[in-house]
Amino acid sequence: MRQTHSSGIDSVAGLAVDILERYAAAGRQARSIYGHDSGPMVLAYVVDSVDAIPVHLARQVARRWLDDLPDQIHSLGSFGGMGGFLAGVRAGIAIDDDFASLYERLLDQTGRWLTDVQWRTSSVAWVDYDLFRGPAGLVLAGATNIGATTPFVPAARHLARLCDDPGLEGLRAGAEIDLPSAFNLGRINTGMGHGVTGVASALRHAAETFEDGLNYRPALRRACDWLVDQAYLADGDFITWPAVGRDGARASGAADRRQAWCYGTPGVAWTLWDAGRVLGDASLQVLGEEAMRSFCRVFDADFSFPIDDSSEELAICHGVAGTLAVADAFARYAALHEAALLRDELESHLLDRVDQIADIARSDMTMLSGAAGILSVMLSAHGGARGWLCQLALR
Repeated sequence: MRQTHSSGIDSVAGLAVDILERYAAAGRQARSIYGHDSGPMVLAYVVDSVDAIPVHLARQVARRWLDDLPDQIHSLGSFGGMGGFLAGVRAGIAIDDDFASLYERLLDQTGRWLTDVQWRTSSVAWVDYDLFRGPAGLVLAGATNIGATTPFVPAARHLARLCDDPGLEGLRAGAEIDLPSAFNLGRINTGMGHGVTGVASALRHAAETFEDGLNYRPALRRACDWLVDQAYLADGDFITWPAVGRDGARASGAADRRQAWCYGTPGVAWTLWDAGRVLGDASLQVLGEEAMRSFCRVFDADFSFPIDDSSEELAICHGVAGTLAVADAFARYAALHEAALLRDELESHLLDRVDQIADIARSDMTMLSGAAGILSVMLSAHGGARGWLCQLALR
């Protein structure tokens, strides 16, 4: 079935080039606190990896991206923070070697930053631990096996400290939670972006990437055990997870509506499967596979994805592209047949909506909610570069 989409994917590469040309030609825009987002650079890197972008255009994209960077970094995380900035610069190295010196300077700056950061270890807020804004995102997006990991050690050790008890009380949210997320007050979030899943992913990444990786395995073990305890069998024999820890309450028979990369079965199932690989725990991999298989069996795009907002429907965080990326990882690394079929279904869903993706690109070229992330996922699933996927806790 993969071959049937080859012409469609060729058109996606062409669309990506068109979008990058428009991005590069637009010139400097109003600066934003989200300006460090890696989206344009990652997309240029992925398109370059399939030989679809002229060298001069890739460099024009890089110049525009650098021109748009805000003067100050406002967070550490994977999207719009230092982690995302590092990911974007690392993508730039494949386009222009001059980015290598900038990357090294950023590593030094990260190390200096982290010597002064004071994270809370109780009543935490997102910035104290999460993937979007906090140290989990910095570890995932910033640290790789191609550069020094030492600057990121304080962030990884802090995450391990938050998981130093089986109940993960260090991750229980305090009062500094934004109003739309008020359901997290006093609770432990399970998700990828704001929760235990993202922390576990960062600990898994540190465990296999850092020189002191063995030190993170006990915390990774506790985070995974906690996630296993939160799993329940929803209606339809569907293995899933609630948005926040159940704190001993019985699970409902209904699954949460949000089932995507950020919440629910796809992101958690992958995290447990990949952590099982690192920990040598086949039971975690079995649970991850069975959960993803059950998700594939009951999958309903109309149920899972909001359709009143094309960005929400199609992008990585809550939408089709993020679930496609997880399905592709399961198909590629776990040889999960059901995930391969779901990947192809989701790819068709996106191919039918390339005009909407082009429209999204006019206002949003970010990784998480924008066109750059959507197109990067589609191209990476068809042989494009995959090194950037650590930013999403994938590979």
